[in-house]
Amino acid sequence: MFIKNDSLNYNSNKDDILKAVNPAVNSAKGTLLMLNEAGVPEAKELYERFHLSQEYTAEKTDLQKILTKGLSTIQLLRYSAINYFAKGSGVTNIVDLGCGFSPRGLFFKNYPNFNYIGIDLPALINDLRIAGNDMNYVAGDMTNLSSLEKALKDVQGKILVITEGVLTYFTENELKIVIQNIHVLLEKYGGAWITPDFYNNDFMAAVMEPLLGKDAYAKVKSLLHSSDKSAVGTEIRESQPAAITYGLTMAGRSHLIVRDVDFIPEYIKKDCLKELQPEQKNAILENYKNFHMSFLFSDRSDDARSVLYADKGKSGFDMTISQHETALIVYLSGRLDTISSPDLLTFYDNSIKSRKIEKKIIIDCEKLEYVSSAGLRVFLMMYKDRNKNLELINCNETVDEILEQTGFKEFLCK
Repeated sequence: MFIKNDSLNYNSNKDDILKAVNPAVNSAKGTLLMLNEAGVPEAKELYERFHLSQEYTAEKTDLQKILTKGLSTIQLLRYSAINYFAKGSGVTNIVDLGCGFSPRGLFFKNYPNFNYIGIDLPALINDLRIAGNDMNYVAGDMTNLSSLEKALKDVQGKILVITEGVLTYFTENELKIVIQNIHVLLEKYGGAWITPDFYNNDFMAAVMEPLLGKDAYAKVKSLLHSSDKSAVGTEIRESQPAAITYGLTMAGRSHLIVRDVDFIPEYIKKDCLKELQPEQKNAILENYKNFHMSFLFSDRSDDARSVLYADKGKSGFDMTISQHETALIVYLSGRLDTISSPDLLTFYDNSIKSRKIEKKIIIDCEKLEYVSSAGLRVFLMMYKDRNKNLELINCNETVDEILEQTGFKEFLCK
């Protein structure tokens, strides 16, 4: 017996059916709206292509204006940071998974050497194609490996996988599948996966509290967040990307290597926050100190090095070794941070400790631009393992100040 259900009322419109099955489609324009508010040129262009200015014409209240300013700043920081790291990665195949209505396809049109591929659900991709056929968007499901492989069938060389604002929508089981699928793609093509998908509250508060004040933000927070968290919401730390924290719990199966970089590069501090009051800007920068952009790799160490140090002239790290009769001198240059510290420790473990070299180790810091807490931990590990037979010399003003403030100067510099 056939029963007609008039409540569906789709009029056989395939696109409407796709959107009903995938309700996230209806909220996908949010990022585009906020990037348009933030003045991103390619967002403005895509915004006009969708004729969204005709849909969003209502006058905002004072509170709505502040909220819009905060949300657009958050979106701008994340979008700009991803583009910055993607451009500097040295990987030219950009695979934007769950791209939504991101204008990133138009952004990379300005860089002909890059091959941008946006992948999302069919309903979203249909809308993007209507907006213009000059962007490379392909239908695919992040939980379906065969659809991802089909979308990438013409890709040659390494890939840089991007997930922005999408991972927290998955259930625990779905996220596990997505992580495994991305790992398979990295094993097949090589490259890296970059994600800034923080779960919500801390990431949001980092901007909203300086703009609204703590008390006002606490009152409106319920308006900004849904109480219906995905299953993964209880598994993660607020200040880390969702996939990273959850992914580490299954590292034995995924074999993904994680490297963190500072979330807000120097140029973003200048450009994305320039319209804010100095006290607001400083508070946001202080709040974001604990946030990182995370790169994930398969167990290909050459991929990690080529991606993370592609932009070596700006923020790279290097070390050279000089053997002497009584000492081994290590010359460091660039930044010794969460990205590069593992390289120093690996060198020590493989080239000194495993070979049982007994010489004193002298680390020349004249050209070391910066040392983070991760770098200090490596120094301390080496110092203890060498029975204090390690010394830092030629520390420049920046490094000397860090060592002084942390108390490391007292025993590392003699």
